[in-house]
Amino acid sequence: MPPLVSDEILRKIQAGDDLSGMDLSGVDLKGISLRKLRARAVKLRQAGLKGCDLTGSDLAGADLSGANLHGAFLNDCDLTEADLSGADLRFCKLTGAKIEGTNFNGALYDRMTRFDPGVVRPFDAMIKKDEGRGIFLN
Repeated sequence: MPPLVSDEILRKIQAGDDLSGMDLSGVDLKGISLRKLRARAVKLRQAGLKGCDLTGSDLAGADLSGANLHGAFLNDCDLTEADLSGADLRFCKLTGAKIEGTNFNGALYDRMTRFDPGVVRPFDAMIKKDEGRGIFLN
């Protein structure tokens, strides 16, 4: 079970403070609005982010490996060079997200994982290039 979020972290999130570089690995932020979060290179390994609204957040270089992002809104997020390996991206919305250099190896996704229309899903591209595997679940 992920550790509970401290009152201090919740205050920082609510105040819109910059969380860049912090280590929040394993925290449970399920369902919390994190819109426009400033958190470059934040460590959120194995974090519980199910259903979070991260719309417009700056997560460039963040470590979200193994995070539960099931049903999260990552629309218009900067995920450049972020690590989403092994993350649960089922039902995730990533329209408008910047995903250049993002690591999606071993991420879970499904038919409801959404990117911009016409954009090749990174999972499909990785499978075609045989560089890694996203895990498709119906």
